[in-house]
Amino acid sequence: EVRQYVLDLDDLGFVIGYEDYRLEDNKEDKVKSYIGSDSVKVFDLSAGPLIRASLLQLSDDHYIFYYNIHHIIGDGWSMNILSRDVFSYYDAYKLDTEPDLPLLRIQYKDYASWQLGQLESDLYDSHRRYWLEELSGDLPVLDLPSLKIRPLVKTHRGRRLRSYLGKDVTGSLRSFSQDKGGTLF
Repeated sequence: EVRQYVLDLDDLGFVIGYEDYRLEDNKEDKVKSYIGSDSVKVFDLSAGPLIRASLLQLSDDHYIFYYNIHHIIGDGWSMNILSRDVFSYYDAYKLDTEPDLPLLRIQYKDYASWQLGQLESDLYDSHRRYWLEELSGDLPVLDLPSLKIRPLVKTHRGRRLRSYLGKDVTGSLRSFSQDKGGTLF
């Protein structure tokens, strides 16, 4: 039976790490190395926490706040909310005031309750039947052409490719995807 468990802070295992690079020669390289090595660390989905954070100090008045969050608990929408809230707390801390955050209309458990209620609806049953039929039988292996030979043992080790798209191209892609009922994701 799936349930929500709210752990005490002490049981959660979440700590904000601290690294002091003030005496280092190549501060920026050390920070990049730290972030690079942390970004490939595996999250333990069964035990958590599913977020890691660190304060990296470069000088007496220059810090970098870094966090790494597992995608299972956050998406682009929630990242914007998290950033907004972190900066609200930061600004309030600088001004020695209380953060001005909007009150939540609902909690996640309210959404989960609504979603569970959907499981009992006729609409859910028709969707369920459709996908069970669509995905029944043997599913084909997607074998896309590649210049590389697939390894005998699947490792899930991928690579990143970064590119820059200008505002005009991004705007056109956004309009196209919205016209087709999709998103940039």
